[in-house]
Amino acid sequence: MTRPLQPMSVSSIWGDSSLVLDHYLEAFSRKPGAFPRSAPLEQAKKSGTFSVDHAEFLASASALYGENRGVGEMVGVLLLARRLPQTANTTGLRKAQEMRTFIADYVKIAARSSLVRGATLLKEVPIITSPEVDITRYDVLFEARS
Repeated sequence: MTRPLQPMSVSSIWGDSSLVLDHYLEAFSRKPGAFPRSAPLEQAKKSGTFSVDHAEFLASASALYGENRGVGEMVGVLLLARRLPQTANTTGLRKAQEMRTFIADYVKIAARSSLVRGATLLKEVPIITSPEVDITRYDVLFEARS
């Protein structure tokens, strides 16, 4: 599946440019310490692409796991935007906050499950019962070994 390229817009002021956060995610996964103070993050916050939900997730993950792993989880969440719609990602972030589970894989599962229409909830799954197995016939095998 191909995705449209996000152009880097250049303003009319010489030396001033608009940086797209998505272009820097792989670098931030290798150098997480650069993420919190980066120009692309600041511009994403100003433009609204890095939402309050993202900021809360990052703060919670960093508090729980430390800055490096917290940023790593946040980068994982931001990478989901390449494959899933924004509404699904927002739903996944909010579900992660609600469940106090600050892991990118959980956000991905919650986001994808929000896309499934008519999903069967676990409480609606019928209980499967099977008849009891009579194991007395195997006693002969145990007696033969002793």
